[in-house]
Amino acid sequence: MESLTWELLLTTAGCTAATTALTQVIKKLIGIDPKWIALVVAIFLSVCAQIFFVGATAGGIIMATINGILAAGSSIGLFEGLKSIGGSEEK
Repeated sequence: MESLTWELLLTTAGCTAATTALTQVIKKLIGIDPKWIALVVAIFLSVCAQIFFVGATAGGIIMATINGILAAGSSIGLFEGLKSIGGSEEK
């Protein structure tokens, strides 16, 4: 069983999980606010999955962008929730 597949990235849950993981890695490399990193990563993953597996239609790209924004919000909320449970003061 594969942990993460391209087909899974077509779902909001899959994109959220990948966005959360990639954001945590990228924020250690560059000093940009993680919320912006999450937004860019989520939109990028959603649009790439849409293009490669469904097709590059204007409506599909717009919907993938909206789904990416939703995944970014979910990722940010997930991380903030876990951070508050753990009592971490990291920003």
